[in-house]
Amino acid sequence: MHGDPWESPASWESKKPEPADWGDLFRATKELHNEIAVLNSLIDDVAKARLIKEVDSDRRKQALARGIVRSGVNSVAGGEVAARTDQKYIDDLKGLDAELLMAEKTMARWVVSQAKIESLRSLISAAKETLRNV
Repeated sequence: MHGDPWESPASWESKKPEPADWGDLFRATKELHNEIAVLNSLIDDVAKARLIKEVDSDRRKQALARGIVRSGVNSVAGGEVAARTDQKYIDDLKGLDAELLMAEKTMARWVVSQAKIESLRSLISAAKETLRNV
């Protein structure tokens, strides 16, 4: 049966990947250096992202307080209700949400870059060991 999805392990022998060579090692090393540069370029953005995430709750409370003051209502509860329906407060929250989203994306890029670096280090180490034993 040709193209059988349940092929035997014996047929897998022809599908083995080629062993690493010096070109693979060079490409992986070059990619590692590029990824380290990406990580270094993110340092300032990560610092800003951490700060945004850290003070986000306080900034939301401040936006609500500004809305309460703008409402001109004397009671806190009434002012809060009025502030939450105020378009300026809603716009402030949308801006804060956008900043928080960018901070989360920056942190995700940071984590992905670190994972790539660790993977490349492992790959390079394994390739060096393979080439040393050839």
